[in-house]
Amino acid sequence: MAFFVYMLASRRNGTLYIGMTDDLVRRTYEHRIGAVPGFTKRYGVKLLVWYEMHETRESAFARERQLKKWNRTWKLQLSRKQIRHGAISGRKFVVDFLVADGTNEPHPPLIPAQAGIQSQGTQPHQIS
Repeated sequence: MAFFVYMLASRRNGTLYIGMTDDLVRRTYEHRIGAVPGFTKRYGVKLLVWYEMHETRESAFARERQLKKWNRTWKLQLSRKQIRHGAISGRKFVVDFLVADGTNEPHPPLIPAQAGIQSQGTQPHQIS
């Protein structure tokens, strides 16, 4: 089973949110539609700008805690690293996520990201 640490943004240079999940597609979709009340719904934080995959829940949790302690500048640099390396190409969305309920209807657009930094026990997601 894979675990993910991810970063969402409300817009360019907007509000940031860092979370952890074992189902990135479902969780980003929940954020996108505002399914769960809380911080992301209140501040409109919906765009996936970065994520990395971990092999264990413990390593993902440790990485989430580490990133939450980072200052804003470091978090923005991490998310922007994908743009400089071509993982995100402007407004072009290169990944179509499917609805977690299995209907195969496309989710609202998400910004795909690729892990920019590997921590111990992590594997970056490759976008093809």
